Amino acid sequence: MNKQSIIIFSSILLISFVIFLILLPFAYQKPVHNITFYATVKEANDGQVILTPFPDGPLAQYPYISAHMIGIDMGMVVKVTCKPEIMESYPVQITVVNYEMVARPSPIRTTTYGPLPWEIAE
Repeated sequence: MNKQSIIIFSSILLISFVIFLILLPFAYQKPVHNITFYATVKEANDGQVILTPFPDGPLAQYPYISAHMIGIDMGMVVKVTCKPEIMESYPVQITVVNYEMVARPSPIRTTTYGPLPWEIAE
């Protein structure tokens, strides 16, 4: 081997090693898994909603969650898939990836005592 080929080989080896060191941290990143939970819509205003997650879900520790969802009304039960990053404000804010309505609110509003008197069909 002559001197020029040794320099070229050494340069290629050095560049390969630097690229390896740059890419090494990306090899050990954990895959990001979205969070899916069920919630009841407490407020809905121009696409901005306040959710109350079901008590047995992954976000049950947050009493209220703020999110952006179009076409959702107060009282609906929704299935929400969001990114795992949660902005710790009050209420906490999430980035919604997907959502679907699971149940609509009952057309007859009830109290703890049953339907209100004027809502009872005769």
